[in-house]
Amino acid sequence: MSTERKRLYPEKEFPPYAFVPGKNTHPGKPGGHMEQEGDPVVAPMDPKKFWESEAFLYAIDLYNYGYYWEGHVWLEALWHEAHKEGLMGDFLKGLIKLCAAGVKAKTGQAEPVKGHAKRARELFINVGSKTHDQYFAGFSLLNLVSHAEDIMENAESLSQDASIEGPIFSLPIYPQNRA
Repeated sequence: MSTERKRLYPEKEFPPYAFVPGKNTHPGKPGGHMEQEGDPVVAPMDPKKFWESEAFLYAIDLYNYGYYWEGHVWLEALWHEAHKEGLMGDFLKGLIKLCAAGVKAKTGQAEPVKGHAKRARELFINVGSKTHDQYFAGFSLLNLVSHAEDIMENAESLSQDASIEGPIFSLPIYPQNRA
């Protein structure tokens, strides 16, 4: 997999900064980049038609470019639309946990990074065991499991080296197929 990053939904601009707790203004507070917008309103996502979900594509863009808190917000909106359950609920929760690992790494907290990545790994394995398929919403579940394991193994160095700007995970995640 290449470390080059590409946008899945370039039509929507990134926020002016990536929120990191304790390091900059909370997006919902006065002066924050989501103060006027509030939480995103999204349509339910069909995993077989994931390319039609602008919210999902934007959330993956946010994750890949180091906007972990913001990615979490967009994925959580989709998770709520999935009623927080079933395969879609578990898959989205796994992605949310990866975002949470990114936030914790940027705040220098290695143990929570490991815990969130471990839970993401478990959720992706669970989705794969129930679907008996390597892919879900275009993503290789094996690649997502491997990505979570890489975060777990490198949690200490990720947490020490994290900069407030940009992505901290060396590899971006992308859907591999459109079906």
